[in-house]
Amino acid sequence: MKKLFLPAALITALFMASCSDDAMEAAIGSAAAIPSDSAAGPLQKSEGIFVTINASINGSESVSKTCFDGDLKYQFSGGEQLALFSSKNLSTPDKLENGSNGGKTATFSGTISPETAQPYYGVVPYLAASSVDEAGKIAFTLPQSQTVDAYGQFDPAAHIIAAKSNDYENLEFYTANAFLQVKIPDSETRIFTEITMTSNAGEKISGNAIYDPEAKTVAAASDANNSVTISGTFNPEKGYFISLLPCTLSKGFNLVAKDEQGNSYKLNYTTPVTFKRNEYKGINLKGLKKILKVSLSDLDFGNNVPSFATKIVFDTKSKVEASVSLPTTPDASVKDGKIGIYCDNGSEYYILSENDEEICMTGSLEKMFYEYGYVTSIELNNFNTAEVTNMNNMFAWCGYLSSLALGDNFNTAEVTDMSSMFAECYALKSLDLGDNFNTAEVT
Repeated sequence: MKKLFLPAALITALFMASCSDDAMEAAIGSAAAIPSDSAAGPLQKSEGIFVTINASINGSESVSKTCFDGDLKYQFSGGEQLALFSSKNLSTPDKLENGSNGGKTATFSGTISPETAQPYYGVVPYLAASSVDEAGKIAFTLPQSQTVDAYGQFDPAAHIIAAKSNDYENLEFYTANAFLQVKIPDSETRIFTEITMTSNAGEKISGNAIYDPEAKTVAAASDANNSVTISGTFNPEKGYFISLLPCTLSKGFNLVAKDEQGNSYKLNYTTPVTFKRNEYKGINLKGLKKILKVSLSDLDFGNNVPSFATKIVFDTKSKVEASVSLPTTPDASVKDGKIGIYCDNGSEYYILSENDEEICMTGSLEKMFYEYGYVTSIELNNFNTAEVTNMNNMFAWCGYLSSLALGDNFNTAEVTDMSSMFAECYALKSLDLGDNFNTAEVT
């Protein structure tokens, strides 16, 4: 595939960033329609059926495939495969090959079933197509894992275009996905190899979806995913595209970037945002905060937070200092001093990241607060559990616990054991599970 660069002049205005102590927010760029157009060519029947798709880039809404040219418009790259359905064949598409070298037009050819009838449905790439229902809606899959090249292109397998036609004369394609373009700051010295986007309120942004070719709308399936990951080598001064399902993210999204050494960094954008089909938005990966991966043994939790504690808070130091008069030095320090454990009023314990890093718990949290019989309030504001697998008896026998706020970072996607998680918490009156509490993997 010919490698094409994106001119900086066209995308600079998309990227702004701001950072706050509470949210590390990054300003997101305004939507920009992806300018492209396609007109269909003739379908002729001989030994096989040949379809020609003429993609003229004239700024209209419909798009071609599968890489950007120098004007940030789509064009065919060569080698794509087209899935072709008909009203007589809605479940198993015929495969047609693009034999051209790429550009604004492409010729697809291949043998299709003789049992065909209008209307006809096309999907590129072929592997994204699933089926067409009786109402003419197209089922497809947008990959949750995507691979992006060093030139700032998206993954060709993750840009989905679809068409519907009542005759052999035209296959007019429309894009079925949206994009987030992630810009690596010029001053960045770390080399990132993976970037994961996750919706903060659990909305679906990748996986199985339905495209309505009449309304030009996309709806995520119930088993779709709330995250998408791009992999590659992400260098400064460049932008990289995450393909996602069109959606409105009511509480924004977060990005987690991993570098070559395996360290993880997070940026949280908490403002509601809408990603429309055939549009992209841009964000500057500025203000990343390192994620601290912590186990119960790292915290030495049973010794550093005694069972007579009446209040337990996980947060960042800068946030707590605004409302609580903490001691000058922590009562205990763990993770090379990156986490301080402070005692206030003799029985209120604060586990705080000293430099505002996110605390990401790993492994098992079995019996973490078990038999903390005097605690009345637990606040887990800075407590990410995306890598936790066991929460057996986690809050069991907290007899006086009346208020528990898990927060939106309390993610139970990988948890397989929640046995007796809240057993004997008979005083519990206020329970906030956050937006990422689910039992899908619990056995």
